Amino acid sequence: MTFIESIKSCYGKYATFSGRAPRSEYWWFSLASMLCATLTFAVFSLLGYLIIGDNVGLSIFAGVIAGLIGLVLFVIFNFLPMLSVTVRRLHDTGRSGFWYFIVLTVIGAIWFLVLMLLDSDDENQYGLPVY
Repeated sequence: MTFIESIKSCYGKYATFSGRAPRSEYWWFSLASMLCATLTFAVFSLLGYLIIGDNVGLSIFAGVIAGLIGLVLFVIFNFLPMLSVTVRRLHDTGRSGFWYFIVLTVIGAIWFLVLMLLDSDDENQYGLPVY
């Protein structure tokens, strides 16, 4: 799956928690989300900095606050698509979506990363693999 295909697929299935997502779809969408979050923070920060203008200290503070506001808005917008592709990726490795909760511990976060890097199962209770 290509970069653009994964973005289209994830936003097209933004609330679909059934089925499977291949490794490429998950990681391309994760990369796109990180790039968009960084861009959103940068643009909002620049706007906040430019709006205040004269006072340098206040401008930097306003830029950081505006950047954080933009970042929070992006996270709210992107939360459901990211959650759904994560659950579908877990399905692809043969695990339930409830495995997502292992990220709440330090060791679990490392194991979660390993799960996201695992190869797809041939066929499991969630259907045939998607390529």
